[in-house]
Amino acid sequence: MKKVILYARVSLIDLNLENQLIPLRKQCELRDLTVVAEFSDHASGTSSDRPQLRKALAAMNSQNADVLMVA
Repeated sequence: MKKVILYARVSLIDLNLENQLIPLRKQCELRDLTVVAEFSDHASGTSSDRPQLRKALAAMNSQNADVLMVA
């Protein structure tokens, strides 16, 4: 079974990350993929600072993940 890390980002603090994460989780379930970690950022599209994305990319190696799914 392939290992997956999920990443989602919203630009406004009042937007709901679950609206992105739920479909990603469902796709993993349908494809028999195992989610090993989830990361998310609240950041404006004009900002290039994505600390959780950096953590997700680092986790690809430390978790021996096969796939990074991004909403």
